[in-house]
Amino acid sequence: MDNEALNRLIAARRADAGRIHTEIVIACERAACRSRRKRNQPSDWNKSAWRRYILAAAQTPPPFHASLRKIYDQINALEHLAQDPSTDPRQSHSIAQARP
Repeated sequence: MDNEALNRLIAARRADAGRIHTEIVIACERAACRSRRKRNQPSDWNKSAWRRYILAAAQTPPPFHASLRKIYDQINALEHLAQDPSTDPRQSHSIAQARP
């Protein structure tokens, strides 16, 4: 697999991680605002809202952590493949197929 294809895979994995991070932030903001439809900006939150946000972040479900860990491991492996031209290109195919 050439570097361009590896870079596309790396970008796709980073996008996957970004989506998971966004889901976590949205869930924490909902908790901070007590699930109200209209959410205040974090700059307008009081101390209690920030506590709820932090508590929700601390209680993020383990599947999020496992998914992020797997994605970042894949990104590291793909970056290693992109930097080492002597690596067998078939390794990148197995990483690409392991996408969550």
